[in-house]
Parts: sequence; structure tokens; C-alpha cells
Amino acid sequence: MATYREIKGLKVPYLDADPPSASASTEDGSVWYNSATGKLRAFVAFDTWATTASIGTTRTLAGGAGIQTAALLISGFTDTSTANVEEYNGSGWAEIANVNTARYDCGSAGTSTSAIFAGGSAPPETDVAESWNGSAWTEVADLNTARRALQGAGESNTSAIVFGGQSPGSTYQAAAESWDGSSWTEGADLSTARHRIAGFGTKTAAIAVGGETSPGADSALAEIWNGTSWTEVGDLNDAREHVRGAGTTTAGVVFGGTSTTTANTEIYDGSSWTETTNMSTARYAMGSAGTLTAALGAGGYISAISGLTEEFAHQIITYTPAAWASGGNMGTARRLFGGAGTATAALCAAGASPYTVNAETYDGSSWTEVANVTTARGFWSLACQGTTTASLGSAGYSPAFPHSVLSEEFNGTSWTEGNDLNESSSGRSGLGTQTAALDVGGRDEGVLTTKVESYDGSSWTETTDINTARTNGGGTGSSTAGLFFGAGPPATGDAFTETWNGTSWTEVGDLLVATGSMGAAGTNTDALCIGGQPNATVGKNVQIWNGTIWYTGAAIPTTKYSPTGAGTTSAAIVAGGNSGTAVVNTTFEYTGETTAAEAADIAFD
Repeated sequence: MATYREIKGLKVPYLDADPPSASASTEDGSVWYNSATGKLRAFVAFDTWATTASIGTTRTLAGGAGIQTAALLISGFTDTSTANVEEYNGSGWAEIANVNTARYDCGSAGTSTSAIFAGGSAPPETDVAESWNGSAWTEVADLNTARRALQGAGESNTSAIVFGGQSPGSTYQAAAESWDGSSWTEGADLSTARHRIAGFGTKTAAIAVGGETSPGADSALAEIWNGTSWTEVGDLNDAREHVRGAGTTTAGVVFGGTSTTTANTEIYDGSSWTETTNMSTARYAMGSAGTLTAALGAGGYISAISGLTEEFAHQIITYTPAAWASGGNMGTARRLFGGAGTATAALCAAGASPYTVNAETYDGSSWTEVANVTTARGFWSLACQGTTTASLGSAGYSPAFPHSVLSEEFNGTSWTEGNDLNESSSGRSGLGTQTAALDVGGRDEGVLTTKVESYDGSSWTETTDINTARTNGGGTGSSTAGLFFGAGPPATGDAFTETWNGTSWTEVGDLLVATGSMGAAGTNTDALCIGGQPNATVGKNVQIWNGTIWYTGAAIPTTKYSPTGAGTTSAAIVAGGNSGTAVVNTTFEYTGETTAAEAADIAFD
């Protein structure tokens, strides 16, 4: 029998610990002997599903294109046809340009910057096709046969094929049409007419899987297209319709679907299908994208239309999506208060309902009361990059001190009043540190302001105004590289986002969902907007800023508005605030996504 050295040209390494695992370059099949455990070990591929950030617009029967880290979810059905298109960056979703004709149950193919989207139902069934160039959708030549419930495969907006479907009059289709960037050409038909199928691959090497061949007759058929003709190959193990898939004709995956709603997942090796790890949530009629090693399923239908996103991995690198977990409760429930620091060393102080002087620090598991602020008030700010031993709080409101000019410094032991702001206000947002801070926006006697003041550790100076007057916004970053987003008027919130470069404010990409009185964490290029108002749905939202756009993040477990946030997009907390009508003391801890290679013992029995 051949030895490992004869096969690989290497000896089996003799190690006292497993090698580093969190590397995409770690090889599947790498073998070593761990002398500490007395085990022969190897990196091996696992099939896993992980739930990640939900789509912005809940929908089913959407088109999909691209890869797991750069995918499109196109049009679809909410309670009617939607023209909405969202792009996924591997962590969350952001809205981009709408299609011209709202519809659902279409065929789609290509990448996140070069896609084709054809057919579907507006209703009724349509032959409309649209091309995506990375910035806009353009109507192109119509399909030869109007239909819905078709599927597509292809590399780009100039190289694709669509097949199957249902045309007007409930006729099941076997027709396949190829796209060359200017026209559709009918080619050889599928062996079996059907609709609600999965399809993936390229224009000259595609696969059509599953579907329905007649009312109530779900299919397990799989057919391969070689650029000239279709050939039946091995059947799925589980006959189903509204199934989705990703990959190639030699390395593919299909998932979900219904005869009864299923989470079943099967992988294809070019000759046969093998059942593997189920999806986390059974559903059908999703949008899909990706490859065998990294696929994506989004939206679809469970017992209602879904916004769920799940990522499939067939690799040694296991992905753990970002998530929230319960942390220690604050000693004092409060809202509209300041927060600063990190997820494991945070400070909160003052607050409303009732107005309080209480201050507390968080060590990553529990809150501890520290010295009180000098004046009870809410609607005040802490400089977000302050620490548990050096922080700055300013402005605020209480019945005794309406729209305050007060500022206070904390040295880890006590609070000391410093020099006053130039203008009284409440609902400001604090950026920076104790010795280099900004106070942004706010209101005075009900009037929203654009005013910004800077602090140098001694005195406050008025500096460049923000572009839009607002209050109760989110602020992150430093006194020379800041971010200010969302805010009032409180009844509706707004979506405006502005960046600060130390000299001027620039309006940039809006929040996905307008909100105010949120928690905030991060920097001017990497930030979290957590919860907020004006309604309960918004109060669970997490929006992530990457320096260019906002995209969806993992939702917090319960509604929060008027909380405080601290930390980064890798590790953050959100604490206190309102949950419904109740003022709460709860804390949630955020952990960003992580990856690591999985190692396993090699057994010889």
C-alpha cells in the first residue's frame, strides 16, 4: 500500500499542537500527527448552512445572480410584484437600482455587475428582458416565448441561457433560449417540459433540476446542457418544485423546495446527487447565487413570505455569521443617555425616564455603578471614543436644566464640570475623545440645529455646521474623521448620512431605513446603526456602514430605541433604551463574523 509520503511527496508532520486554522490557504486534506492528543489529524471539508443578515425587502420568487460575496436579489413578490433589487456583499444587503418592470418568477444569470433578467409574471406572463451593467438596468430584446417560473444560467449580460417555465394558458415549457447580448435564439428543448426548476452553470454547460411536470407532479429529473443538446443525468434523491441551486455541471448544490416544504440539500459531482446538511430553515422559491463551495439562498416562502438569508459552505473554512447575545443587565434602566468605550470596557451615564445622575461601567459581562454625574439629565452625549477612565459628557435636558450648555469630564473616579458649550441644546451626538471631541446637531426649544462644536480638552469652539438640521442621531469616529447619521424629526426619522474630515461635512449614502434615537458603534468607515424609531420593525434593524454604503446586519433580538451603543463592528454592545413602551436595562453583545478551518481526527476502524 502506498504511503502518505509516496502520495503527497511529504512526511506527516509531527506537531505538539494543531496548526493555525483561520486561513483560506489551509489545504483540504492536510494531515499531521498531534503528539499532545496522540491523534492523526487532518483538515477536512464540511457542508454547513449559516443564517446571516436578512434582506431589506422581504420577498419570494426573486431572481438571483453572482457569487456568495457579491450577489444580486432581483425583483420578486411581496404582496405584489416589486421592482426592488438588492446587492449582497457577503455580510448584508443594500438596495441598488430597481428593474424597469416589476415582476416575479423570472429567469436570471450572470454576476453582480453583469446580469440578465428575463420573463416572469407582472402579472401576466411576460417576455420582457433586462440587462444590468453594474449601475443601471436596460430593457433589451424580448424573449421569443413569454413565460414565468423559468430558470437561467450564464456568465454575464452577454452570455446566458434560460429554459423551462410556464407560458400563458398554463402550458408547461421545454423551450430553451440562448442570449448573446443582443438577441435570444431558440435551441434544443429540455427533454421534459416543466416549470419551477433550479438552474445554474454557464451558457454552454448548464443544468436544469427538479420542477413540476404537471399540476401536483413534482420531478426529480436533472438534465445537462452541453451547448447543443440536453441529456438526462442522475435524478435528485428528493423530487421537488420551487427548488433553487448554484454551481456548475460538475460541482453543484440544490436546496429547499416543496412537495412538502423542505430544507433538504443535495450536492452534485457530475454524475450523482448526495444528500448533505439541511438548510437551517425549510422554505421554497428563494433567490439563489454562488458555487458549490459558497452558495446563497435568500427570501422565499415558509408559512409566510420570508426575509431570511442563509449561506452554504462546502469547505474546510467554517463561517460563523455575526450575531447578538444577551449580556449583563444595567443596574438602572434608562433611555436617551450617553455611551462610550468598547464592548468589554464601556461607560454609560445619565439618562431619562426618570432623569438620573447614575453612571455605570461594563466589563464585558456585568455593569458596575461608578461616580454619579453632577447634574441629572437625558438627551445628552458622551464622546464615543472616550474610555472608562477618560470621558466627556455634554449638553442634555432635564426639567431643572432645559437644553443645557453644561459639559462634564470623567477621570475614572469622579465627574468634574468643565467649560460650557457656546449654545444650549439637547439630543446632540458625541464624537471623539475627552480632549478632542465634537458635539453634533441637536435642538433647542424644539428647533432643530445644524450647529457643531469642537472641544480641545479645555474649551468649546463652534465649527462647520452639518448640512441638515437634526437631533438624536448616531455619531461615531473621531474629531477629525467622523460619521453622523439618521436622527429627527423624531416622528419619522431620517436617512441622511454625513462624514467629517476635520474641516467639512459631506453628505454620503443614506441609511437603508430612516431612523433616529438609535445606538451607534464603530468608526467613520466601519459603523453600526442599531435599532431606533419610529416603529417596532425599525427598532430591531441593524445597518452597517462600510465607508461607502449601508447594508443590512444581524438584527437585535428585541426592539430597542433610545439605547446607547459602544464598540466596533467586530465587537459591540447596545444597552438600555425603550422596548415598546417599557424603559429597559437589558444589554445585547455583538460579535462580528468569523472564520476558521475545521480539523478532525482520522479513525482507522
